[in-house]
Order: sequence, then structure tokens, then C-alpha cells
Amino acid sequence: MRRLPLTIAAALLMAATVSPAALARQAGDIEAIGRDFRDNAKGYDLLKELTTTVGHRMTGTPNGRAGEEFVFRKLKEFGFDDVEYQEFPITEWQRGSLTFKAGGKEIRAAALGYSPAHSDLAGELVDVGNGVPADYAARPDAVKGKIALIYIGTLPGSPENTQRLHRIQKAALAIEHGAAGIVFINSAEGDMLVTGGANLAPEVRSAVPAIAIGRETGMALKTQVAAGRTEAEIRMENIVRPSSTRNIVATIRGRALPEEVIVLGGHLDSWDLATGALDNGSGSMWVLDVARGLKARGWRPKRTVQFVFFMGEEEGLLGSLHFVDAARKDGSLARIKYMINTDMAIDPRSFAVWGVDPDLDFFGALSKKVATVFPTFTGANTGFTGGVKHSDSQPFFEAGVPVTYPKGDWTPRQMACIHTECDTIDLVDPDQMKQAAGVGAMLIAALADAPRLPARTMTAAEVDRWLADAGLHRGLGF
Repeated sequence: MRRLPLTIAAALLMAATVSPAALARQAGDIEAIGRDFRDNAKGYDLLKELTTTVGHRMTGTPNGRAGEEFVFRKLKEFGFDDVEYQEFPITEWQRGSLTFKAGGKEIRAAALGYSPAHSDLAGELVDVGNGVPADYAARPDAVKGKIALIYIGTLPGSPENTQRLHRIQKAALAIEHGAAGIVFINSAEGDMLVTGGANLAPEVRSAVPAIAIGRETGMALKTQVAAGRTEAEIRMENIVRPSSTRNIVATIRGRALPEEVIVLGGHLDSWDLATGALDNGSGSMWVLDVARGLKARGWRPKRTVQFVFFMGEEEGLLGSLHFVDAARKDGSLARIKYMINTDMAIDPRSFAVWGVDPDLDFFGALSKKVATVFPTFTGANTGFTGGVKHSDSQPFFEAGVPVTYPKGDWTPRQMACIHTECDTIDLVDPDQMKQAAGVGAMLIAALADAPRLPARTMTAAEVDRWLADAGLHRGLGF
């Protein structure tokens, strides 16, 4: 008879012989961990220090490097010996000078990421409304060689069946129709500037200059354009050059199943109009707080846990794509059994569970334990499928790794300030950070010490079927 490897045999024996008393002790430990974070969380303090001393963490910039060093230094202070930088190459983009004029009047604006290094564009400004296919149907050449004026969201008064597209999709559509430049109108009130990537496809990243203006200014400009021909100018200089950035990885090695890895990660980088306190200082700092608190407890999980701080998420998931690709190349990808993603996941009220046939009984029982410490926590569900894309969960999921996302309850103000100049620490409540760290610590503890994991690695075919059923597909597109 062929003998099982010692580690596998030990794991099977452990899973088969876990007593009710042992399970009860584990439940007690998990609730104690939650109470510890509820009473002693430091995530808000870490966020305040990060945003005050570093500010924004735009990937590839000096601020981005300072953010990486801040996290690395803190992990060392918290007693982690196994901390490393994971460096990888990028095309760095830094905001430079920008002048936008319309009708001879200069208007405050912000360039969108990966706009060209140089632009000296002048031309007619053409309003294409929401910038969806229906807006081009009657005038397919309306923006050809001109500057498209597009509302980022859906204009008030639009038909109920108006197609809803992301900014990146609208930019791609305008470029398809020959636009020489794009001016986006922010949909949030307050005349705030907004930024973000103009597109994600490397071959068209610098195709045309794309900028954004505030809502009130933009709506006035729409009225001006409707009244008669309006000439506009977009003159900009940006830095676009080869560079590098670094993920930060801290590891607590498992005591019984070290070959099985659970990843708790969130992106450290942010856009640069403000300090990126919500997106994603809040998520990355509660990951750092979970690492701090569990290390301080002398926590020794059954499985290996990695705390990962990704850079380059805002530029197209660069850090998480690199992390997964590096694991694939060195043969360690199969060891990653679960991923927890934290992208603005403050004040989590539920677990969004993504994978094939997840054990919802496990998450239901865990949710009840969480609710004893954080009464606003409601449970777990598989319905929030769209959230698996366009954050650092995506590369893991597409590689077959099941993912859980502690789903936050965001206020309208918080939503309006994402990627804008109002993304500052006043958006974040200290109690929200306590709940985030507590829920996250309870989740990672439950997974790392579970007798059996509540979801399994998926095959490529299973991932494709799951995505298709959810109306999604692989890759960075929408």
C-alpha cells in the first residue's frame, strides 16, 4: 500500500479527529480575537499617520515609494521577521502641467492617468451626452477629429433604459469614433475634480488626452456648447517613463499545514488628487492592523498566512497580476488556497463569497460569531458577483483561487469622493476601521485554522463558467 506523505496524513488525521470541544475552543478564540480588535484596533491611527506623513501613494512616484517603506517599516516594528519587497517593472505616469480652455476661458481640470506625455490639442468641443452607443447612433462621426464632452455617470433625465458604462468604456468608445481628446464631467456634486485611468489597454493608453472637470462647471459648459460652436484647448505635459514599484509581503508560517497559504491583501497605492484615505488607505491599513494585532497575540495558525500590500491597482491591477504571475512561475500558485481582498472594505456588514460550491454553512456559522462582537454584521452571500472584477481579487479568482470580500456599507459621500480631491481621512470613521479589522481578523483566523477549507481551487473551465453565469469575462476589460 502506498504511504501518504507525512504532512498530508497528519492533515487528514487532524481533520478526522477534531473534537466538538476543540471546535468550541476555536470559536471562543475567534470571538476573543474580534473583541480584541473592537477594543484595541489601531487601524485608524495607522491611516492617520500614513495620510499625514506620506499623503497619496501614486504608483512609481516618490510618495508611492514612501508608502511602501512606511508599511515595510511598520511590519518590522510589529515583530515580523519574514517581510519582503516584491519589485516589478511598470510604466510610470506622473501628473505634470495642464491647461484647459473652452470658449477662450480657462477651466480647472485634472488629467486622467496615462494621458499622453505631451499634448497641444485645439479643436471643437462636441457634447455626446452620456457617451454611450446610443449617443453616437445618429451621429457616428460627431467627434471625429474633435474633443468629446462626456458625462461620467448617467445624466439626470436620461431614459430609464440608458446603458450604463464605466468611464474607461466611454473613453474607448470615443476613441473608436475618432475623438482627438476627451473631457469628462464628474457626476458628483461640489464641482470636485476626479481622476482615474483613461483606459486599461496598453496599446491605447496614450492615444488621446483625457481630462475631467467638476460637475457644476461641466453642466454650464454643456449649456455653452448647446448655444453654439465652442473651441477648446488641452495642453499638457506629463511624465511617462519606465520605472518599478514594489508589493510588500509579510508571512506567518503555518504550524501544521505550512504548504497551504491564505492571502489577506489590499492595494496600498492611490490616486494623487488627495491622500487616498478611503481608496485604499482604509483597506490597506486595516490589513496592516490585522497583521499587527495577530502578531501581538503570538498567533500561530495551522496554515500559512500572507499579508500582501499591492501597488499599481489603480493602473490596472499591476501588483496583484505580478504577484499571481510570479507564483505561477515559481510553482507556488497551487499552494494559495484562499484570498481575502480589502478594497475600501470599511464597516463590513457581510461576506461576499466567490467560488464554486462554497460551504455557506461555514460562513453562516462564522457570521453568527462575528455578529456577537459586531451586531451590524448580517451574514454571507454569493450575490455580489460583479465585485470580483476590477480589484486585486480578480487575478487570484481567474487563477482558480476562491475569494471572500468583507463587503462594506458606504455612504453616498464616501462613494462620491472615490478618486477625487475629497478622498481624505474625514471620510473614515474610527469605529468603521475597528469593525473592518475585527471582522477581517476573525475571518482570517477562521480560515487559517479551519479543519477543512470552505471552498476549493477551481479549474480554468469552472472559472470561465462562473464568470459567464455572472455576465463577466476574463481580463481587464468590462
